[in-house]
Amino acid sequence: MPNTTVKYFSSDMPGAPVLSGLAGSMIAVLDACLINGFGLVSVTSAVVAGNVATLNVGAGHSFTVGTVALVAGVTSPAELNGEARVTAITANSISFVTTGISNQTATGTITAKLAGAGWAKAYTATNTAAYKPNDVQSTGCYLRLDDAGTIHTRAIGYETMADINTGSGPFPTNAQVTGGYWWQKSGTTDATARAWLVFADGRMFYLVRYPSTSYPTVPEITFFGDILPTKTSGDAYACAITGNPTALNNSYQANSAQLYYSITSQADIHFPRSYTGLGSSIPMVRTFPLMNGDTGNYSGNVSAAMSFPNGADGGVYAVNFALCEFGSKSYRGNLPGVYAIPQANAFNALSTKDIVIGQADLAGRTLRAVVSTGSINGVVLFDTTGPWR
Repeated sequence: MPNTTVKYFSSDMPGAPVLSGLAGSMIAVLDACLINGFGLVSVTSAVVAGNVATLNVGAGHSFTVGTVALVAGVTSPAELNGEARVTAITANSISFVTTGISNQTATGTITAKLAGAGWAKAYTATNTAAYKPNDVQSTGCYLRLDDAGTIHTRAIGYETMADINTGSGPFPTNAQVTGGYWWQKSGTTDATARAWLVFADGRMFYLVRYPSTSYPTVPEITFFGDILPTKTSGDAYACAITGNPTALNNSYQANSAQLYYSITSQADIHFPRSYTGLGSSIPMVRTFPLMNGDTGNYSGNVSAAMSFPNGADGGVYAVNFALCEFGSKSYRGNLPGVYAIPQANAFNALSTKDIVIGQADLAGRTLRAVVSTGSINGVVLFDTTGPWR
């Protein structure tokens, strides 16, 4: 059966919450994507034939090929209940693969919606929320969002929390970034919808949005969650948060576009502690291989790197984003599910949400592009097939 741990959402899916310059809109998006799902529809009929289930849902739905549906209410066969990765759609139906279910028409009061990514909302107050992975293998760190502002949300990680206003082990600390990172929602204080995408599994999420009217083709990509650590015995503090260290007002920051890498400067990422497990919040840098000596550049627009496509094999290359401690340059691990392109001018060949089919080590994976043009030119690829771990 196809893996369903990775979830993909976008603002143009029917029923998606609106991200805008109003208080609470960031939390509404993350509640829908990380926890509740959205786009609930009633299923008028469900038929299993040849190990494929087809659900007729009337006119209109939120699903695209590759998204994950949460099916509920099936009396028989009950095995249809639960998560399934959508393999085909029409205007009024979705289909997915089944295994071991005989050909039949399902019974029950059946519903389907986009499945949430499996996180928990540990604490909440008015326009404030603390999120935490449900996965028992996670580091267990918390993300606290203060979404009372209009064009910005304040974001900070904690090792532990006792309630919505009490946490220990903050990252970044107040001395590093006063009050936590700034996540821009919009360039204006109003209800105008801003485009967004979310890529997530049960331990990491990436939030992509285009908040600025002055730079409408430059995305900001922030993230929170557990990386893929290098320590074979596990890394209890391998949890990352990124964001803007200052408030942006209808502008952008290159580092938070998440297209930038550097081996010499901080890239606005923090972990709760060093690899030693000692101390407190530590800044990180990100890099990726095949840089050909560059010390800072953008994925998909690396001036001193490989040609695009690669001359020898016509290939598009996808490489990991590696995270290293800023001071020691100790390599802590890779960001899961997102890939850099160490080639020049790849951004000219792709548009946001374009699909790249994985080959070699990424065979069987569907990668979706997020592109930045104009003031920052570059592109990153997100794996929407999974698993990431």
